Amino acid sequence: MNNFALLNENTIDLSVAITPASMLVELAKILEKNNFKGKKVRLILNDILLTTDQISNLKTTVEDAGVEIAVIYTKSLNTQLAALSAGLAVSEKLPSQETQNVNIQTENNINNPVEIIDTSFQEIDEQYTTEKALEDILDQELNQEKAQNNTNQESKNKTLYLKQTLRSGQTINFDGNVVIIGDCHPGSEIISAGDIVVWGILSGIAHAGSNNNYKSSIKALKINAIQLRIADLYARKPDRLEVEKAEKINSFIPEEAKISDGEIKIYSLNG
Repeated sequence: MNNFALLNENTIDLSVAITPASMLVELAKILEKNNFKGKKVRLILNDILLTTDQISNLKTTVEDAGVEIAVIYTKSLNTQLAALSAGLAVSEKLPSQETQNVNIQTENNINNPVEIIDTSFQEIDEQYTTEKALEDILDQELNQEKAQNNTNQESKNKTLYLKQTLRSGQTINFDGNVVIIGDCHPGSEIISAGDIVVWGILSGIAHAGSNNNYKSSIKALKINAIQLRIADLYARKPDRLEVEKAEKINSFIPEEAKISDGEIKIYSLNG
């Protein structure tokens, strides 16, 4: 079993896997040898990057053994997004770290206050209701943004969280990062001095790095915007595409728009 480890009766450490294929083989052996049938397991992946298809194969391997995945521990944003799309709970904190990090997180929140607007009267789609998983994703985004060394560090330290659907005619303008849990409809507009993260379908207009921050980016489960702007560069969706007809599906391949070679390009975040 090499360095793969069964840490306790329901926690399996797969973080030393060289490839996703070898990880699945060893996982199947561990499940068969230890008779996990009818139990829930916690899987530690750490930095392993898995695509949506690979997460699906992982889930199938576990379910074929009569086992259920309780949570996946991973530091990879791509793996977290793929797991959430498959309906799995994720966390970037290992079981041993969750308790000891409580006081640290509390102190950090005091030193770096975040403006939060809770619009609980708005409906959030069922696929976005895993609150703990969402918080882990948002924490990672905030930590990555704070670690970036650029001339816009002051605005990078401020993040606006919105739990709502942004409808036609609504505009968000914030001197920092903007994170929206919900869809942004055609006719809506987001202007951010930092990065923009949309946990849903991004339509309308999105402008990141409004203070000429060329390192800013725009991320969403689906980028379907009429116009994207980063700093003073912009990209427009061709007129022939029907942007208002983007449909919600059971899974998404998250996308990121950023500046590359002097123009805005959209990249898939599926690895």
